[in-house]
Amino acid sequence: MKAIETCQLTKNFGLSKGVFDLNLCVEEGERFGFIGPNGAGKSTTIKLLLNMIYPTSGAAFIFGMDCAKESARIKQGVGYVPSDVRMYKNFKVKDLLDYAASFYQDIDRAYVEELVKLFEVDISRKFGQLSFGNKKKVSVIQALMHRPKLILLDEPSNGLDPIMQERLFDVLERLSQDGSTVFMSSHNLDEVQRFCQKVAIIREGKLVRTAETSEISLERPKTIRISAAADVLSALSKQYTGSTLQNGVLTFTYQGDIGVLLRQLAALELTDVTISDVKLADAFMSYYGGRGNEYV
Repeated sequence: MKAIETCQLTKNFGLSKGVFDLNLCVEEGERFGFIGPNGAGKSTTIKLLLNMIYPTSGAAFIFGMDCAKESARIKQGVGYVPSDVRMYKNFKVKDLLDYAASFYQDIDRAYVEELVKLFEVDISRKFGQLSFGNKKKVSVIQALMHRPKLILLDEPSNGLDPIMQERLFDVLERLSQDGSTVFMSSHNLDEVQRFCQKVAIIREGKLVRTAETSEISLERPKTIRISAAADVLSALSKQYTGSTLQNGVLTFTYQGDIGVLLRQLAALELTDVTISDVKLADAFMSYYGGRGNEYV
């Protein structure tokens, strides 16, 4: 079954802002990354799925249910972590979590307590007294307390320290293993690569590409660094355009059959060679015209 499906989904805010003719398909149980620069339409898409805003045209479905017509039923099985967390600032965290739990049947209180301890949240404090990171943790607990079938996360690790990020993804991994679908918008491409099985790339409200994360990883160029005698490095530098030679090390980017390169290098007398992946962020820059400063 499809956990998420959109058909020509459009929200036009004017001046080319919004999302346009979006056709997304997320299978049940997938860990799906949704990436793009600021203003690309990631948060707008999630809000359309949750019926927080209404589409200009097109439709969206969650587990076959119409997001506009069956929103209340859909939300029983969905957990949502917004990028900007806002709750009743004068409520104590305990009261906020109790209030959230009241919307669901058969909440496992022991599981909620486990999440509170895992994320080190002081439930006796008022929400308005918390730092941004602690507010984010409260939102995570609220979203996951009912073990939802679908988890929608908008910049989930934003505001969390590295330890809490690891704990969040450990919990998401366990829920995924139990069958939950995870749909995550993020600027952090390293975490997308590590956690997500499939990625959709959006730019200026339009879907650029959808692919397996591993597929995009395989397409990524390699950074090659070679140490050797000066004459060997000189010959190689003429063969690979864009190479740089510094302190006896030749560096260049290679994209193609790595076996061909290895066979060539095996015939040479080398002192050292390292082969590393170009970062996923750099690989995606081709979809954005190299405008990296607005992306990461």
